[in-house]
Amino acid sequence: MVSRNGILDFSAFTFHWLLGQVSNLSKLSHIKLKLLLQTIVKNILAGEVDYEKIQKFTADAKFSDTEVKGCVAALTFLLSNSVKFSVEASHLNNELQQIGFPKEHAQVITSAFKDSYSSLSNHFISSILKINAISSIKCSRINENYVKLVLGLSNGGNPSGSVGNSGTANGMDSTSDVVSHTFVLGEKQYTLLLQELISVQKRIEEMSSS
Repeated sequence: MVSRNGILDFSAFTFHWLLGQVSNLSKLSHIKLKLLLQTIVKNILAGEVDYEKIQKFTADAKFSDTEVKGCVAALTFLLSNSVKFSVEASHLNNELQQIGFPKEHAQVITSAFKDSYSSLSNHFISSILKINAISSIKCSRINENYVKLVLGLSNGGNPSGSVGNSGTANGMDSTSDVVSHTFVLGEKQYTLLLQELISVQKRIEEMSSS
């Protein structure tokens, strides 16, 4: 999920997957949904899932194990990404209804989002700051349409390294605990990345001065 001006923009795959969970979540009572959301927030903060407690809240709906996990994944996705992208509560509420949630259910989810925003935001920021530190950045233009970005990351004791999306790991530097990752970005991707990094930097500076 990507946020642009506080509005959720789902990829086609994510959108169809989420629609499949809306029907099941709508079967839960408002109280059970609220309790489920409270448990999910605690699970996110603790880094583990208490399925025994979750199954108690979904027992009346007689969900299968797969359906329960789907509901948990959907609510975790909505809360986590809404917080990460600082979505406005009013926009979240409207868009939850647009994808099929009943008005009352959308309000319960939005209320959970507002109540947990501070704790989840601090948790995600703390988690981000624990990611292996960037030790070097090299940027060069391949041609007028593409840019090559090479990131040197502190390996943190993990010799295998890791990278997602279109990046490729070049391996560990023989003289240091640094892993180089090379990314080839289109001009639009590079511009968006730069804008996001500037936004993150400003937010970190604001938090540091507060």
